[in-house]
Amino acid sequence: MKLHMVVDVDLGENQGSFQACEQKAHDAMLNFGVELMKQILLSHEQQELRKKRYLIKDKRRKTYQTLTGEVCLDRYRVFDRKTKRCVYPLDAWLSLKAHQQVSGGLKQKIVEACVQRPYRQATKEITQWTGIKRNPLSNWKMVQAESAKVLWQDSERGIRPYSWKRKPIPERDPSKPDPCEVLCIDLDGTFCKTQKKRFPKHDIKQAVLYRYKQRIGNSKKHRLVDKQIVLSKTSETLDQFLDRVTEKAIAHYGAHRDTLVVIHGDGDAWIRNFKINYFHKTLYRLDPWHVKKKMREALGTIEVPKAWEELIYGKPDELVSTLGLFKVQHTKPRSQEREKMQELIEYLKNNRDGLLPSNIPPEIKEKHPRVFLRGSGQ
Repeated sequence: MKLHMVVDVDLGENQGSFQACEQKAHDAMLNFGVELMKQILLSHEQQELRKKRYLIKDKRRKTYQTLTGEVCLDRYRVFDRKTKRCVYPLDAWLSLKAHQQVSGGLKQKIVEACVQRPYRQATKEITQWTGIKRNPLSNWKMVQAESAKVLWQDSERGIRPYSWKRKPIPERDPSKPDPCEVLCIDLDGTFCKTQKKRFPKHDIKQAVLYRYKQRIGNSKKHRLVDKQIVLSKTSETLDQFLDRVTEKAIAHYGAHRDTLVVIHGDGDAWIRNFKINYFHKTLYRLDPWHVKKKMREALGTIEVPKAWEELIYGKPDELVSTLGLFKVQHTKPRSQEREKMQELIEYLKNNRDGLLPSNIPPEIKEKHPRVFLRGSGQ
């Protein structure tokens, strides 16, 4: 089967600028792709109707989203005498259900783009490629559905997800330049309580990965360079989420066994366990904002004493000793105030590594600006 079509592009008498002509050619190619795909679909539908003995019921309009663009046409709904069901020959050829619109080829491209880039950026690129306007949330749902489908297929075949907690991080190839000397991973979690009963209550874990911070113009604001975000799913365990974070660090940034991973966090136990169980070279930086918050809660005051605040930056042992002395002198045994102070002291002891000086050479700090500072505002 051969289809012959002609593309007309009106460039005008003076043609105008090259950018205008280029845009007209691009729009013409998109329109040509839509018309060509429409002819292909209609031609296949006619072949199916002639090949099989269908009882034609009626025509119903549907919009198909394909690699060549969005195609809207009236396709036949027929009665299949063999299966005793009403079917759509075109939908069956595209392997689509009645409510589905996206073709297999376009779905694959959307998943590949969204996996490698933020959803909004990937959605804009898909619109530029195909002319189809999609929603970032719709693309997110599609990626999640495809991920669940792949996991189900792997479980049926007995394939288990790769666990980086039990396997060693790959070594760097010494013959090539270091792809990832330093990598930042900021971890955080929040409890999600939904109003609808059918949605379970769960903790949402988030990991923000980036190389370093870059100043925006002359302002005091900074942006994260090469940022990637990994969010946990309600159906996965904490180890599975941390495995995906490690996989993102290795696949996207080229992290290896000698990569210095700088972890910023608020001091939760699962963040400390990630530092211990996954990467060999890690630098843990405890967020001072959370430390001051816990101090205010333990003291029941609005401000933290300046002498204590100065000890947060690099002197955890002296800070613990000061708080221990304050606990004995200013709180009563078995009182609620003493229990709060003891919880604060245990919190600082467990996160002692995050309060120590980084001891990073100045040349490394200049090469990777604002990486080794404490804080996880992003």
